[in-house]
Amino acid sequence: MNRQLPEDQPLSSLTEKIIEQHIEQRSRELTREPLRTTVFYLQSFFRYCYDHNLISTRLDRIDQPVSLRNALPPRALDWKLVQEFLRSIDRRSKTGWRDYMMLHLMAYYGLRPGEVTRLSFDSIDWEAKTMLVIQSKTCSTLILPLFDRTLNLLKRYIRVGRRKSRHNELFLCAVSPDRPITNFAIAQVFKIRARKSGLPIAHATTYALRHTFAMHLLKSGVGIKAISDLMGHSSIVSTARYLRLHTEMLRDVALSVPGINENAGGSV
Repeated sequence: MNRQLPEDQPLSSLTEKIIEQHIEQRSRELTREPLRTTVFYLQSFFRYCYDHNLISTRLDRIDQPVSLRNALPPRALDWKLVQEFLRSIDRRSKTGWRDYMMLHLMAYYGLRPGEVTRLSFDSIDWEAKTMLVIQSKTCSTLILPLFDRTLNLLKRYIRVGRRKSRHNELFLCAVSPDRPITNFAIAQVFKIRARKSGLPIAHATTYALRHTFAMHLLKSGVGIKAISDLMGHSSIVSTARYLRLHTEMLRDVALSVPGINENAGGSV
């Protein structure tokens, strides 16, 4: 970070753009796992700085890199397996409710961990039945329609599953100090829940849920352009690569964006 921040500049002058530039530079120098480790240490450092009022911005919410630039995304899980995984989560505790709700949103709406950490009470428009998502990679906003089942689950989570907090974020860490949950914590939640489920998904990561979401929409007949919009991709080429599709399939992409009905999400 010293290369990105002059010596005479205080720590508080760091911005997301500076950190992104640093990670981009490191991605050209490191392979995948060392790069993941670097980002994890940065997250921990910035979380400490924020908790001790050394910085005023949640810079710890930077995303773990999924892979190197030219690597393929994780393969999708079977959709029925994802539903079984969600059903395996015990919701008799507040932690269970939190974990279930986070993973439900990631599975049914393709959210990245960093997007889940940014969700707050203000993100949900109960009347319009929509959710405002601040995208991790671009910091642009995306408005997603919410199924009635998801709205009901959110209401119950807030009522019985979320502990009291001074924070406005929807999802909090389970242990002290009182603070919003982090990307790393969400990754750990997935690993623990996947192992406890006894299902053959221990090899997967949280990003497999996002990929499964995209593949489930594709198999349900949703066009690539609509999937691209729902995932917040800047181009359908990125979406096609994400879906591991061949370039020839892009010729069949319609210009109009088809609607999404509730059946595309299924039931938990």
